[in-house]
Amino acid sequence: MVLAEQNERFHKSTTILNWWNSMEQRSIELSLEYRYMFVTDITNCYGSVNPQAFDWAFTLKDTEHERACDAPIAKNIQKVLRAFQHGRNVGIPQGSAIFDFVAEIVLGYSDLLLHEALRKEDITSGYEIIRYRDDYRVFCNDKDKLEKISYILQHVLENLNFRMNSKKTKISESIVTDSIKSDKLAYIYNTPIMNNKKECDFDSFEKHLIYILLFSRQYPDSGSVKTMLSDIDKRIMDSLNQKDKTAETDNQKEESAETKENESVKTDNNIFTDRKEFPSRKAQSASLPGGSARAMAAVCTQIAMENLGCCHYALRVLSRIVNAVDDEKKKWDIFDKVCSKLSVQPNSDYIQLWLQYITYQRDKKNASSPYQVRLCKVVMGDDAELWNCNWLKEDFTKDFQQASIVNAECLKKITPVITFRETRAYIDEDYGDILAIIEKLPQEVLDML
Repeated sequence: MVLAEQNERFHKSTTILNWWNSMEQRSIELSLEYRYMFVTDITNCYGSVNPQAFDWAFTLKDTEHERACDAPIAKNIQKVLRAFQHGRNVGIPQGSAIFDFVAEIVLGYSDLLLHEALRKEDITSGYEIIRYRDDYRVFCNDKDKLEKISYILQHVLENLNFRMNSKKTKISESIVTDSIKSDKLAYIYNTPIMNNKKECDFDSFEKHLIYILLFSRQYPDSGSVKTMLSDIDKRIMDSLNQKDKTAETDNQKEESAETKENESVKTDNNIFTDRKEFPSRKAQSASLPGGSARAMAAVCTQIAMENLGCCHYALRVLSRIVNAVDDEKKKWDIFDKVCSKLSVQPNSDYIQLWLQYITYQRDKKNASSPYQVRLCKVVMGDDAELWNCNWLKEDFTKDFQQASIVNAECLKKITPVITFRETRAYIDEDYGDILAIIEKLPQEVLDML
């Protein structure tokens, strides 16, 4: 049951926000951990509520916590519902928060029945279930186990007079987009992304990323996808820089106010002179608008999976978003889930090279690395054979130092945020060096060129 806060004017907006956080955002976040999602809801849920189910719910019938005594409150609910329904013995009214609560009594009881039924089938881990009222989403990496859970759920609901909606029941491998309602996806995809190349029409970074994901499915690995990912990366960087400046200014103002207050306290002899002083609030990395960092990281991960040629652009955006998280434990939990999901993909060698960029400093500190690519092992200092040199004479291979291909100085400078060497900087630096070398060449050599 959702109740609006005192400072919120509309209960409906609170309900929508709660659904967005509990279902849509949470589902997108779980795409980092699970491969499959089972989606369903109950057909005519409120109209199918069996009044006798309230007796079962309050006595916890057919559970290990079942009570033998009757529940007078169940009789009262049945009496009131019968009066509201003009004597009908099935269903409850809709449109009121109190009836949402009444329905939740039965649905909560169904959750307990489902939990015990799964435990009897020895299904105790490797899955996660989200329910919001009559909407269900079940996540799992094993498709067979997921189908078994769906059959058990169907059996539990049928015993309570509920039926699954066949039109909305499916198993999905595209969790990110199938977690969002189809009308919302259509609205996002048909929103003009740029307004005269000056500003973006999306106030939410998550919607911007979902738009890029949908576009990339129509034009995979295209140059436009790289351009879009570069544009949003710049948007995020500018937003973080601006908020850091604002937080720093606010912190300075607060410190200045505290200094003046402390000076005034020292000059006045009153009962507050010896009060305890608390440290000033420190500027923290601001959150990004439009969604959680974990959900946005999940969308970036999906873009990288489906667009191997653009994966480094998607991972650059991901690294910048996740690095803005203040909690180090949460930050590395997201990075670890991203690495686990991407590393098990087929032909993921190129992706693992960029993932190592993000995690290198921590991996080096912990003296361990999750990547199996031989080049990644060489970067970590392991003695991995990059090339098969058995067909060469020993005279050609004995002095070959393959570790020399790793630039140790560059490794010391990398951070969890991926940075590219921009084309302009590349031209200015390298082309300038080439010109300097050419100028030193003898004239006869220049004539030959």
